[in-house]
Amino acid sequence: MRDTVLIREVGPREGFQSLERVVDTRKKLKLIELLVQAGMAEIEVCSFVRGDRVPQMADAEDIASALVAQASVQFRGLYLNERGFERACSFPSLINDGWLYTAMSQTFLRKNANSSFEKFLESLGGWLDCFERASKKLHGLMISTVFGCNDEGRFTEDQVCEVVERTLEKLHEHGAPSPIELSLADTMGWASPVRVTHLCSSLAKRFPELELSLHLHDTRGLGIASAFAGLKAGVRIFESSVGGIGGCPFAKGATGNIATEELVLLCQEEGLSTGIDRTKLLEAARFLEVEVGIDLPSRLYRCEKALSELNDEE
Repeated sequence: MRDTVLIREVGPREGFQSLERVVDTRKKLKLIELLVQAGMAEIEVCSFVRGDRVPQMADAEDIASALVAQASVQFRGLYLNERGFERACSFPSLINDGWLYTAMSQTFLRKNANSSFEKFLESLGGWLDCFERASKKLHGLMISTVFGCNDEGRFTEDQVCEVVERTLEKLHEHGAPSPIELSLADTMGWASPVRVTHLCSSLAKRFPELELSLHLHDTRGLGIASAFAGLKAGVRIFESSVGGIGGCPFAKGATGNIATEELVLLCQEEGLSTGIDRTKLLEAARFLEVEVGIDLPSRLYRCEKALSELNDEE
């Protein structure tokens, strides 16, 4: 197993998207700057969606225009349709691979993208053409609500494997190879260590050509424990948000992703390298609390803050 873990920071995008108030663009850019200084290798900086539906992302073009491409970090912008992909590709500061997005929950697909799994399969040919026009290769498949959904309950390993298998079959019908990465997104926080272990094991056996990654939320308090199970199962790519901020505006009750600083600490305790400076990462979290005014759920941040205040008193 590799001793290096890739952590994709999604705080500037997913961390802000569910807030009721709109965060000033300059503060978003400052957060991104602090994350770069902390050593993040990949940062999801914005989402190219409709601003009337997700007002926090209405400044996506402003964010992408202000950023300068750097060798040490890859800035990315999320997209859910071809128009969003084209918008993202128009900015040289962003490095966007070809990603396909679907979900186990048909209710979530309807609410989030006005779609269904069958419509997703029908759209694959158009997506492949879109990637080819932009000279982008197909990189990944993300399946949201992979462990469960507030509306539809849990999904079994066989159900998830069927979605992957049908997607690969349809891609092969279009003459496309399998994607490199399969991202398992626990959009509403239904994962547990046991379920992560079993699902990752099943997928690795049935689809050994796919590299698994995990996008975990901490809605039920099992996020970091599930990440630990993922590490033990061989997963080496994770998505997280600084301070543990975030959530999904179309998933009631969904809290933020696992906190990046807690994930970094977990990796360090397991002897795994992330290339991230945890102290500087905590400085970025402090900026969120002090300058942006967000009450951070990160337990590690609160602990470090309390220790710092105690030392100041002494």
